[in-house]
Amino acid sequence: MQDHNPFSPPGARLAREPEAGGVLLEPRGVPVSHGWRWIADGFALFRRSPGMWLLALLIFFAVLIALTTGMSMGMMAYFLAGGLLQAGAEPPDVSRWSQLPLGLAVFMFVMSVLVQVATAAMQGGLMCTARSVDATGELDLGQVFCGLRPSRLGRLALGGGLYAVAYVGLQIAVEAGYEAWVRSLGLESLADLGATPVQAALMSILPDLTALALALPLMMAIFYFPALVVFHEVSVPAGFRMSFVACLRNVLPLFWYGIVAMLLLILGMLPLLLGLLVVMPVLVASVYCSYRDIFEYGEGEAAVVA
Repeated sequence: MQDHNPFSPPGARLAREPEAGGVLLEPRGVPVSHGWRWIADGFALFRRSPGMWLLALLIFFAVLIALTTGMSMGMMAYFLAGGLLQAGAEPPDVSRWSQLPLGLAVFMFVMSVLVQVATAAMQGGLMCTARSVDATGELDLGQVFCGLRPSRLGRLALGGGLYAVAYVGLQIAVEAGYEAWVRSLGLESLADLGATPVQAALMSILPDLTALALALPLMMAIFYFPALVVFHEVSVPAGFRMSFVACLRNVLPLFWYGIVAMLLLILGMLPLLLGLLVVMPVLVASVYCSYRDIFEYGEGEAAVVA
């Protein structure tokens, strides 16, 4: 976090335009202790404009809730139109792609891609929002939509769409593999492998846990991708590569950061979820701080050609 002279005039802090990125360098590895520093720096950014931070996150979640609500309503309409919710009828397990009717599977796939595209674009906007606070000391709410600009939206949409396609494909492949294994054992489902109800429940979510573990490289590739696009307009392959390398070189700081973030989320839920009004903006700002620490750590050095 840059130190500012409290006695300097307001205009002295305008070192760069709110959306402008610093010199983009090859991602570096940082000490484990930086995982906590990112959160501390994120809190400092939040303190500068707490009310506007909450409004920015409200816009972000409103967009995602609208899309997910549309997905749920579409599923319900499909069930009703097809007579799948008749009295006594058991609806298919919508968490398993293999159990979905073809039409519903296509609809959910398309909606999953749209949700991820919107998420990537809005995440880029939140990074611009954090940059505006860092550069000027005030949050520019218009920056929430900076990811929708033509020069960025195409790359963000392509990156988010590719991530969604890859993740859904991975889920389908894992489910198919487990179903083939279960059939080879002469069983009807994974839950039949559990000797107790708890074991049965754990076995039933085994495909989800496996897909989540195998998707870790995908998550590493998308983590810093929105920030790289909105700040430096890198290409999609370059953005994926640099984000993956950054996470790979900072496994321990990110692991420590994740532990602290999880504890803060748990604490934020205790007082009637009111603590999340502080924790969520702080975590968003901390992602920006980690990006700045890993990618824009010096000036006067050779920039990465993306």
